[in-house]
Amino acid sequence: MKKYDADARKNAYQRIKSLLTDDFLTSGSALQMPMVLGMGIELPEKQDEKKPYILLKYAEQKYPVSMGDTPAGNARRVINALKEFQKFADKDKEHLDKVVSRKEELQSLVRSPDHSYSDRLAVCEKEVSRLREQIAGRAECGAFTD
Repeated sequence: MKKYDADARKNAYQRIKSLLTDDFLTSGSALQMPMVLGMGIELPEKQDEKKPYILLKYAEQKYPVSMGDTPAGNARRVINALKEFQKFADKDKEHLDKVVSRKEELQSLVRSPDHSYSDRLAVCEKEVSRLREQIAGRAECGAFTD
Protein backbone atom coordinates (compact mmCIF):
# COMPACT_ATOMS: atom_id res chain seq x y z
CA MET A 1 0.00 0.00 0.00
CA LYS A 2 1.30 3.42 -0.95
CA LYS A 3 2.19 5.84 1.85
CA TYR A 4 0.57 9.25 1.91
CA ASP A 5 1.93 12.36 3.61
CA ALA A 6 0.06 14.86 5.78
CA ASP A 7 -0.80 17.11 2.80
CA ALA A 8 -2.38 14.22 0.91
CA ARG A 9 -4.42 13.27 3.99
CA LYS A 10 -5.50 16.89 4.46
CA ASN A 11 -6.62 17.15 0.82
CA ALA A 12 -8.52 13.86 1.10
CA TYR A 13 -10.20 15.10 4.29
CA GLN A 14 -11.37 18.26 2.52
CA ARG A 15 -12.69 16.27 -0.46
CA ILE A 16 -14.81 13.86 1.56
CA LYS A 17 -15.92 16.17 4.40
CA SER A 18 -18.94 17.55 2.53
CA LEU A 19 -19.93 14.14 1.23
CA LEU A 20 -20.27 12.24 4.51
CA THR A 21 -23.48 13.86 5.78
CA ASP A 22 -26.10 12.00 7.77
CA ASP A 23 -28.59 12.37 4.89
CA PHE A 24 -26.16 10.84 2.43
CA LEU A 25 -25.15 7.98 4.74
CA THR A 26 -28.77 6.91 5.26
CA SER A 27 -29.96 7.66 1.71
CA GLY A 28 -28.95 4.30 0.29
CA SER A 29 -27.65 6.16 -2.74
CA ALA A 30 -25.31 4.16 -4.90
CA LEU A 31 -23.45 7.18 -6.23
CA GLN A 32 -19.91 6.68 -7.37
CA MET A 33 -17.86 7.39 -4.26
CA PRO A 34 -14.38 8.88 -4.66
CA MET A 35 -11.18 6.99 -4.04
CA VAL A 36 -9.52 8.21 -0.85
CA LEU A 37 -5.79 7.66 -0.45
CA GLY A 38 -5.90 4.60 -2.65
CA MET A 39 -9.00 3.04 -1.11
CA GLY A 40 -12.55 3.00 -2.36
CA ILE A 41 -15.51 4.07 -0.24
CA GLU A 42 -18.85 2.28 -0.40
CA LEU A 43 -22.12 2.46 1.44
CA PRO A 44 -23.38 -0.83 2.83
CA GLU A 45 -26.42 -2.42 1.18
CA LYS A 46 -28.37 -2.20 4.43
CA GLN A 47 -27.35 0.82 6.46
CA ASP A 48 -27.81 0.79 10.25
CA GLU A 49 -29.67 4.07 10.78
CA LYS A 50 -28.80 4.23 14.49
CA LYS A 51 -25.10 3.55 13.91
CA PRO A 52 -24.29 4.40 10.30
CA TYR A 53 -21.04 3.25 8.76
CA ILE A 54 -19.21 3.16 5.48
CA LEU A 55 -17.00 0.52 3.94
CA LEU A 56 -13.43 1.16 2.90
CA LYS A 57 -12.52 -1.14 0.03
CA TYR A 58 -8.98 -2.29 -0.71
CA ALA A 59 -7.96 -5.30 -2.80
CA GLU A 60 -11.54 -6.59 -2.90
CA GLN A 61 -11.71 -6.56 0.91
CA LYS A 62 -14.13 -4.29 2.77
CA TYR A 63 -13.43 -2.67 6.12
CA PRO A 64 -16.26 -0.98 8.06
CA VAL A 65 -15.77 2.48 9.57
CA SER A 66 -18.37 3.80 12.01
CA MET A 67 -19.78 7.25 11.34
CA GLY A 68 -20.91 9.92 13.77
CA ASP A 69 -23.03 13.07 13.75
CA THR A 70 -21.02 15.56 11.72
CA PRO A 71 -19.48 15.42 8.24
CA ALA A 72 -16.19 16.79 9.58
CA GLY A 73 -16.07 14.11 12.27
CA ASN A 74 -16.94 11.44 9.71
CA ALA A 75 -14.17 12.60 7.39
CA ARG A 76 -11.73 12.56 10.33
CA ARG A 77 -12.81 8.99 11.19
CA VAL A 78 -12.12 7.89 7.61
CA ILE A 79 -8.68 9.55 7.55
CA ASN A 80 -7.79 8.05 10.95
CA ALA A 81 -8.92 4.61 9.78
CA LEU A 82 -6.72 4.97 6.71
CA LYS A 83 -3.74 5.99 8.87
CA GLU A 84 -4.28 2.92 11.09
CA PHE A 85 -4.66 0.74 8.02
CA GLN A 86 -1.30 2.07 6.79
CA LYS A 87 0.30 1.21 10.14
CA PHE A 88 -1.02 -2.36 9.88
CA ALA A 89 0.18 -2.59 6.30
CA ASP A 90 3.63 -1.32 7.36
CA LYS A 91 3.83 -3.86 10.20
CA ASP A 92 2.73 -6.65 7.89
CA LYS A 93 5.36 -5.61 5.32
CA GLU A 94 8.04 -5.48 8.02
CA HIS A 95 7.04 -8.94 9.27
CA LEU A 96 6.98 -10.30 5.73
CA ASP A 97 10.44 -8.86 5.06
CA LYS A 98 11.80 -10.56 8.20
CA VAL A 99 10.22 -13.88 7.24
CA VAL A 100 11.60 -13.68 3.70
CA SER A 101 15.05 -12.77 5.04
CA ARG A 102 14.99 -15.69 7.48
CA LYS A 103 13.83 -18.03 4.70
CA GLU A 104 16.74 -16.91 2.52
CA GLU A 105 19.19 -17.44 5.41
CA LEU A 106 17.88 -20.95 5.96
CA GLN A 107 18.00 -21.77 2.25
CA SER A 108 21.58 -20.51 2.11
CA LEU A 109 22.47 -22.61 5.14
CA VAL A 110 20.94 -25.72 3.58
CA ARG A 111 22.67 -25.14 0.22
CA SER A 112 26.18 -24.55 1.60
CA PRO A 113 27.74 -27.62 3.19
CA ASP A 114 29.21 -26.94 6.61
CA HIS A 115 32.51 -28.84 6.74
CA SER A 116 33.15 -27.97 10.37
CA TYR A 117 30.78 -30.73 11.50
CA SER A 118 32.50 -33.35 9.32
CA ASP A 119 35.92 -32.12 10.44
CA ARG A 120 34.95 -32.37 14.11
CA LEU A 121 33.50 -35.82 13.54
CA ALA A 122 36.76 -36.98 11.90
CA VAL A 123 38.81 -35.65 14.84
CA CYS A 124 36.53 -37.45 17.31
CA GLU A 125 36.77 -40.70 15.33
CA LYS A 126 40.58 -40.48 15.38
CA GLU A 127 40.49 -39.94 19.16
CA VAL A 128 38.19 -42.94 19.60
CA SER A 129 40.57 -45.08 17.50
CA ARG A 130 43.57 -43.93 19.54
CA LEU A 131 41.79 -44.71 22.81
CA ARG A 132 40.72 -48.15 21.53
CA GLU A 133 44.33 -48.89 20.59
CA GLN A 134 45.47 -47.84 24.07
CA ILE A 135 42.83 -50.01 25.71
CA ALA A 136 43.73 -52.97 23.46
CA GLY A 137 47.46 -52.48 24.22
CA ARG A 138 46.88 -52.41 27.96
CA ALA A 139 44.61 -55.42 27.75
CA GLU A 140 47.42 -57.38 26.00
CA CYS A 141 49.91 -56.35 28.68
CA GLY A 142 47.57 -57.47 31.43
CA ALA A 143 47.11 -53.99 32.83
CA PHE A 144 43.44 -54.72 33.39
CA THR A 145 43.66 -57.65 35.80
CA ASP A 146 41.28 -58.17 38.64
